[in-house]
Amino acid sequence: MVVSATDGTEIVRFSSSQALIIGNSRYSAGWAPLAGVAEDVTQIRKALESQGFSVAVSMDLTRTQMDECISTFVAEKGQDPNGRIVFYYAGHGQTLKNNQGQENGYLVPVDAPVPTDTTRPAFIAKAYPIQRIKIASQELGCRHALAVFDACFSGSLFSPLRGGNAAILQQAAEPVRMFIT
Repeated sequence: MVVSATDGTEIVRFSSSQALIIGNSRYSAGWAPLAGVAEDVTQIRKALESQGFSVAVSMDLTRTQMDECISTFVAEKGQDPNGRIVFYYAGHGQTLKNNQGQENGYLVPVDAPVPTDTTRPAFIAKAYPIQRIKIASQELGCRHALAVFDACFSGSLFSPLRGGNAAILQQAAEPVRMFIT
């Protein structure tokens, strides 16, 4: 895959295109089921495959399964120095304030309970901290990575990329990590 400027100048050539899609919709611990996730996953998969991505899909994962799935993907598919990857998550998300008043974001595996005063410890034990995604992005050896979250969170979890088209095109030649929440 080649990315070119409008004048045809080649900016970057990707040697691999890998994607991981996780869709959580069938929750077992008090969360409402998410009927649209399966169709969203199907549409995202089709869109990525039409752009040359090899796509892995995992549905309805527990915390343990999410850990293994994401870690394996990063280690096995995210190390090509001229590659690009996409991570897409559809499912519940949750933010909790810690005792310093800061919000921590979580992806919600299918086995995590709804957090209440009494279930907060169990939720934290089962939920997947968004900070792990940030760490995983730092472990990637690929050129470009995009993570997209179709989940409820505070919009301030990641800093947005700023700049016009020229700045984005210039940065496309360098390693990039972008997050959409």
